[in-house]
Amino acid sequence: MQHIDDLIYQCNQRLFLLSQLKYQNLSGPALDVIFQALLLSKITYAVPAFAGHITVADKNQINKLFCKALHQHLVSQLFDIDTLI
Repeated sequence: MQHIDDLIYQCNQRLFLLSQLKYQNLSGPALDVIFQALLLSKITYAVPAFAGHITVADKNQINKLFCKALHQHLVSQLFDIDTLI
């Protein structure tokens, strides 16, 4: 789905921003707040409208993004798109 591809692209850009803030020694709790403001809000904004049209592959892409953020220590907990829906 093109919308999901665009969403993933934008979120990857925001993950890069978070990694730069982490590099500048921003604290973990502050990174969590910024992650929720920049990424989680972007992903959950229109979930009620398009949740029924998301394929399993699209959900996997979004979940990979969440795993990437956790692996890079940009967020303190792992999110799941099914839980958010």
